[in-house]
Amino acid sequence: MQLAEELYRIPIAPEHHLKMTYEQLNACDMDFDFISVIRDGKDFHKITQDLCISYQKFHQGHLTNLFFSHEHPVHLDLGDTELVSYYSDYIELRYIVSGYLTVEIEGEIASFTENEICFINSMAYHRESIRDSECLLVNICIDRDVFNEAFLGNVSISPLQKFLRKNIMMYSDRQHYLKFTPIKLEQLDSIQDSLFHIISEIRNKRPGYMDISKGYLIRLMDSLSSGYQYSFSRQKMPFTKKNCLKLSASI
Repeated sequence: MQLAEELYRIPIAPEHHLKMTYEQLNACDMDFDFISVIRDGKDFHKITQDLCISYQKFHQGHLTNLFFSHEHPVHLDLGDTELVSYYSDYIELRYIVSGYLTVEIEGEIASFTENEICFINSMAYHRESIRDSECLLVNICIDRDVFNEAFLGNVSISPLQKFLRKNIMMYSDRQHYLKFTPIKLEQLDSIQDSLFHIISEIRNKRPGYMDISKGYLIRLMDSLSSGYQYSFSRQKMPFTKKNCLKLSASI
């Protein structure tokens, strides 16, 4: 798989290979394009870039991260067996490259599997389960304004896609998370291609990389709104759309 192959081709210098706990990481005051503060007694993450990206690997009760926030990639082996729950001021997009991810979101257990994409509501208190996850994933943190522009921006789309985008945005503010599952092979290829280019641009940081990355983010959102089925977290008013194309007759 292209995304996995890209990860394993990235060279990591020994001096950029870190091993520490989350508490030690915060004490170092390191900026991985987001910082952690305490707000109302809870861990709160604040983004420092419009877009930031990382790989995460959950394997046999252990978590490793690969960050691209600095000039050189930084590989972090986290020494914790459990993560601290947090909320944030940004949107989190996770693409499951392989395996399965388990996340505790506001007391609800959510599971995501290979090729699924999940968005976590920024204000939902959540944490990934190191013990109950076994996966490789791409994690993209997106400024809320950038996310809204990418999903509702003025691009050429069909009335059906416009309806879906507005519908998804409305529910994304009310629900804890959104889950996207591919229904078309060609759209899966498009998603992976967009993610690959976003990773490459942010990793290499050439002039204009952020604007180019935002362009690929818009393309990714366009693919999601036309070739993926989506569902929302279970609340008092559950909503699931099993096949986006069934709506076309009513638009």
